[in-house]
Amino acid sequence: MKIVELRAENIKNLKVVEIKPDGAAVILTGKNGAGKSAVLDSIFMALTGKKVEKPIREGENRAEVIVDLGKYQIKKVWTDKGERLEVMNEDGAKYGSPQAFLNQILGELSFDPLAFKDMKDKDQRELLLKVLGLDFSESDAKRQELYDERTLKNREVKSFEARVASIEKPEEGLPDKEISINDELKKVENLQNKQNEHIRFKSEQARIHDEIINAKQKITKCENEIKEIQQQIENFRNDIEFNKKQLTESTKEPVNITDEQISEARLKIEGIERVNANIREGIKYRDIKKQLNEAILAVKKITEGIDRIDSEKASKVKSCKFPVAGLGVDDETVLLDRIPFSQISTGQQVKVSTAIAMALNPKLKIILVREGSLLDEVGLKEIVEMAKKEDYQMWIEKVDDKGKIGIHIEDGSISAVSGKNKK
Repeated sequence: MKIVELRAENIKNLKVVEIKPDGAAVILTGKNGAGKSAVLDSIFMALTGKKVEKPIREGENRAEVIVDLGKYQIKKVWTDKGERLEVMNEDGAKYGSPQAFLNQILGELSFDPLAFKDMKDKDQRELLLKVLGLDFSESDAKRQELYDERTLKNREVKSFEARVASIEKPEEGLPDKEISINDELKKVENLQNKQNEHIRFKSEQARIHDEIINAKQKITKCENEIKEIQQQIENFRNDIEFNKKQLTESTKEPVNITDEQISEARLKIEGIERVNANIREGIKYRDIKKQLNEAILAVKKITEGIDRIDSEKASKVKSCKFPVAGLGVDDETVLLDRIPFSQISTGQQVKVSTAIAMALNPKLKIILVREGSLLDEVGLKEIVEMAKKEDYQMWIEKVDDKGKIGIHIEDGSISAVSGKNKK
């Protein structure tokens, strides 16, 4: 659908304007403030329902716009009391919810390609992907999640690397576990017990030998008094026999543990503690090194996930047919011949934006170009050719005070019509 006829009265600085478009482009020329923008505003307000400050011409109390689309006629009236919208079909029947109906046929950019030109980079990218039928919101969210996770893992890697660097690498062959000092202390205690046992044994042996000597001395004494102490001699002999028997039946002599052996065992414990300190450092080093390797592996896997998402997105984007040759996207913005959209010339921006606006307006084939003055003669010709090729209707505002091209607006009215817009 395109505009068959436009009539605007008292819209902003317009008086009365009636335009019946002829061809693919309606070029509105005139000085600044002449009323060119008001013509485009009248179309915009009538079709979108968007509010515009002071729509009624100064000094008037009523304004009206009629947009004839052939199959439908849209009429919008503003008064001091408010505004009214009507949409009628070819048979004159009115729609009960006119704005809701219009919203169904309006494009994403509401006719103005410069709305795309002035968007932020990421918003331009998202809108272009929508034109291409691509929705990367889920994969972008997953990518961001992986990116954030990788950032955290990289911080872990740096932390582990710093900790590994601060610890001296353990010597080769160092045990993985600490030596038990308790076990060594038990060995020392066992040696001490054995030494004490030997001392007790020797003491007992000495005591027994002393008993024997004492008994012999008593025998000598008893022999002098043999008669009086015969019975005592016999008893002492029995004692001797008993003690001899004890010596004969006594257990094997325990090992003799010297003080030097015990001191040596204690020194060994001190050496073990030094070894254990080295072992602990080695365990700590290997543990941190293991965590470092695990973190590096995790970062690698996350990066592979991000690369996989990027590859899938790139494949989908590559398979799409873009509105303009050389157009593309990266993760952040729209590109033209690999140059960010914001860095290409204004004329190129307008042309690309116009192509995208067309793709977003498949039903209502009307494009409003408010900054036509930014286009040189070649650029203007290119977008008009685009409109012809895609069967769109371009309404282009261009500052020009000569009145030699298009519909010339002067003081809120049409003062001249020339070129293809001439009736």
